[in-house]
Amino acid sequence: MRLSSAKTFRIEAAVIAVASLSVIALASLLVQDAVSQTEGTLRSAAEKEVASAAEELKAQYEDWVAFSERPLASLPIDAQDLSLRGLSQTVLRSYKDMRGGFYVPQGESPQAQSPPATSIVGASGLTDVLDTAELQAIRLSVQAAQSPGSQMTGNAASGGDLLIARAMATSDGKYAWALRRLVGIRDPAPNRRRWLLATLVSAAVAGVAGVVSILMRLRRGVDGVKLMLQQLERDFTYRRPPISGDFGEIYAAIGKMADRRTELETTVRRQDRLAALGKVVAGVAHEIRNPLNSIRLQLELLKRRAQKGTVSGAEVDAAMGQVDRLNAILGQLLGVGKPDVGNRLLQPLLPLAEHSVAMVQEQARHGGVTLRVIAQEDAHANVDAVQLEQVLTNLLLNAIEASPEGAEICLRIVQSQDFVELSVSDRGAGIPESIRDHIFDAFFTTRPEGTGLGLSVSQQIVSVHRGTLSFTTSPAGTTFLVRLPYGEAQ
Repeated sequence: MRLSSAKTFRIEAAVIAVASLSVIALASLLVQDAVSQTEGTLRSAAEKEVASAAEELKAQYEDWVAFSERPLASLPIDAQDLSLRGLSQTVLRSYKDMRGGFYVPQGESPQAQSPPATSIVGASGLTDVLDTAELQAIRLSVQAAQSPGSQMTGNAASGGDLLIARAMATSDGKYAWALRRLVGIRDPAPNRRRWLLATLVSAAVAGVAGVVSILMRLRRGVDGVKLMLQQLERDFTYRRPPISGDFGEIYAAIGKMADRRTELETTVRRQDRLAALGKVVAGVAHEIRNPLNSIRLQLELLKRRAQKGTVSGAEVDAAMGQVDRLNAILGQLLGVGKPDVGNRLLQPLLPLAEHSVAMVQEQARHGGVTLRVIAQEDAHANVDAVQLEQVLTNLLLNAIEASPEGAEICLRIVQSQDFVELSVSDRGAGIPESIRDHIFDAFFTTRPEGTGLGLSVSQQIVSVHRGTLSFTTSPAGTTFLVRLPYGEAQ
């Protein structure tokens, strides 16, 4: 049965953990091996030092026997021990942690396999009696001294300690011996350590293989994620085939994120269409409201005059003119996206300005301001009358709203060789600096009843006429300037 990617990853992680512990243990064994090699060097040095001590004991014994007046063998064993102890103490004083003395054979044992009966005399460097292992090491060294061609050294084990002994035969049949104990130098289980070392090495190799395997799988997975993201940049409908494991879940999550983004983009586009529709509706309401207000004012004036019996056709003509303007605006709205410039004619501008002023005259009266037109009578431009009147009406209404009571609003028309300039100036407090960059933004307004479309629509109309709409402002007032090219449109 094939394991899943996640389970395989956990197994590999466990192998790596075991391998890491194995590496630590392997390092410990290597350190122990290094220590063992060091102890081997210490054992070799100890053997040389033990041999030197035994040889010196023998030499001093030979000298002592040569100058002694009474043979040592004639003395009791206790007297021999006392006499030789002083000799061995003198010799071993210059050797650290060294034991030594003399071995006196007492005859051969009747059993061939048993060591001969012995007596240790003159032993020095002892704080207690010799234990069995130490006696065995001394006997082995004596046997080695009795065998020509041997190493002359008798070694014995005592737990983890190694006992090194050396014996040398004297001329009268005794043996001068020296012994040193090396603590903790003996390895009780070398084979077991070798097997453990081999196991740890195998585990470490397996861990390295696991690390390499994980790195390769991670690399392939990361490359797959990068490839999927690159494909999504070119084709947002791209999806990778489903796979098992952790990276399969990542691919699925990216796919879900892409689906969610597609849904959000669809929702945003729908909302944008609704917002655009709302913008159009607001624009229609804004453009229709001004003529409707003007019609209402004309009808109110007609009603008052009817009550006084002074009715004339001027009010009816003005109202009908506003109805015609409404019809023209609706025609323009039907042509949104393809501005109609078919009604542009080279015509005088003064009548258009006077008609715009007449349409807002009632609002000026209610605001307590006066309107004034200063114009060159021969000023002409290639314009659509309805559109230009809409621009001037918007600018005049804004000026009326901004001007204090008793102020004068001036509409000027100046013509140069190449341009015609129409300006509307008020005596308001000026436009705050914080909102100047947003004056022509659609839906931006500082009036609760405003729609924020007047200046935006006016700028679009002026742009269709290949002109510009700009403004200058200060605390003393604001001037909006419409600049149009003079002559026929090219």
